[in-house]
Amino acid sequence: ALTSCKTVMVTSCKGGVGKSTVSAGIALALGRRGRLVLLIDLDLGMRCLDLILGCEDKAIYDIADAVCDGVPLERVAVDAGKNVRFCAAPFRKNTDMDESRFRAFTDGCKESFDYIIIDTPGDIGKPFALAAAVSDAALITATHSPSSVRAAEHTGRELEKLGVKNSRLVVNCFDTSDTRRISRGQRLGLIDIIDKTYLQLIGVVPYDADFAFEQEHGRQADPKKSRNVVAAFDNIAARMDGEQIAVFNNFKKISRKKLM
Repeated sequence: ALTSCKTVMVTSCKGGVGKSTVSAGIALALGRRGRLVLLIDLDLGMRCLDLILGCEDKAIYDIADAVCDGVPLERVAVDAGKNVRFCAAPFRKNTDMDESRFRAFTDGCKESFDYIIIDTPGDIGKPFALAAAVSDAALITATHSPSSVRAAEHTGRELEKLGVKNSRLVVNCFDTSDTRRISRGQRLGLIDIIDKTYLQLIGVVPYDADFAFEQEHGRQADPKKSRNVVAAFDNIAARMDGEQIAVFNNFKKISRKKLM
């Protein structure tokens, strides 16, 4: 393990931007790099990370069982990929999880993992605050949509109020083929999104129909069919590890300049 575990929340106060997709993709990419990752689903409403990871039949216990009832981590966390362990969200939205209990749980996990990745719901309620209380950094997720971009900017401000100063932007489901509308100003380019969110970009995940299909069926991305998506998450993981690499490193058949 690294000398110090990093706790990172994946968030936005808007739903439907793909936070769970980004959480899973980054956790698996970090695992491919040899990092030990604990992935926690704190989206108590949608709770769909288990479906994305193909773990719905494995997860008997959930994060509330560990935090509130003391069920050991080895019974709660299930294998979700190479070097990745996953804690499912509880079925019940109202739990006894509070900041002190959740912090005690995550602190107890730090000796065993390099990263703790926390998936949050599309609002700034209790789970958002719990994640912020224990997180060293946040990955704020947005899409092309102007409403999601505005939500990303708002999320950054809310995180600052809660003491999370290190926020980075992930642009998800970016249509890399729609360069004509971007050049005409009919659709936001990457520079527009960065300017409007006031956030530093850490990665761009392109839209990929094959990837979406595989994920809907609980299967991991096929590197041959969804090469750019896999490269996107690998690039984000590398940057999280402190490497200085290009956002579009190893992307194929895209026009970088036309996307800006």
